[in-house]
Amino acid sequence: MDFTHRHVIFNNHCRQLIGLKIVKVKYAEALSNIPDAEPQYKTHIDDVDSVDYAIFLYTATNDVIEVCWDTRFVQYEIGIRINESAPSPIYRLWDVSNQTMWKGILAATIINVTIGWQEINTYKPGQKGILGLTRAPKTISPQYIVIEFSNRQSIYVSASQFFGGEEEASGMLSNLLITNNEEVARRVNMIE
Repeated sequence: MDFTHRHVIFNNHCRQLIGLKIVKVKYAEALSNIPDAEPQYKTHIDDVDSVDYAIFLYTATNDVIEVCWDTRFVQYEIGIRINESAPSPIYRLWDVSNQTMWKGILAATIINVTIGWQEINTYKPGQKGILGLTRAPKTISPQYIVIEFSNRQSIYVSASQFFGGEEEASGMLSNLLITNNEEVARRVNMIE
C-alpha cells in the first residue's frame, strides 16, 4: 500500500491516545422516535456490540475521545476525534463502563493504537464505464482500530455492521462494531 502524508497525519493523530487512562465509556446511539427507548447496541453475538453513532472514551485527564465512523479518506471509515465533540440532541448516550467488555480496561492506560488500513476502489464521474463512472486510483482508508491497554487487554472497533443474523460483518458502513475478543473480531470479519 502506498501511504500519503495524510495517512501519516492520521496515524500520528491516533497515536496521541497513547498514555491516556480511561475512566468511563459511553455509547452514542441515534435517537429513535420512541421516547425512553432501550439501548439497541447488543448483537446476536455475545462478545460484539453494535453502535450506530460513536463510542466516547473519557480519560483521567478530562479528555474525551470519540471513536466514530468518518469520511476523512472515503465515506464510512473509522475515525478518531479528541476533545472535538459536544453533547448533541441527535443521539442518546448509554454509560457502558460497567459492562463486561469495558470493565477490564477502566483505569488502564492505552499503550498502543493500531490502524487497520484497507485498499478501496473508488469511482468518479466520467464518460466511460458502468453508469457513467470510471475507476479512480485506489484509496487507502482506515477500516478498523485496535486499542491496546497496559493490562494486556485490547478493544477492537470496526466501521462495519451485521445484516440480519449474518455471522460475518460487512465493512464500509455507517456503524461501529466493538469487541474485546480478538478471535471473535477475526471470525466475524471485523479485522484481518
